[in-house]
Amino acid sequence: MNAVCPGFVQTDLTPISREQAPVTAAEAARVVVRYALADEPGPTGGFFDHEAAVAW
Repeated sequence: MNAVCPGFVQTDLTPISREQAPVTAAEAARVVVRYALADEPGPTGGFFDHEAAVAW
């Protein structure tokens, strides 16, 4: 199991998101799909952002 945080994504959830968020919904989806469909042996048991594993 992995946890993925694609970053600050442009959404309609808050009025300022579209102006301030640097990541589009399509870009965020690519990050999530990358880790969801990772080939074996892919990374497991981690927390990842759009670039790599995040230490926590």
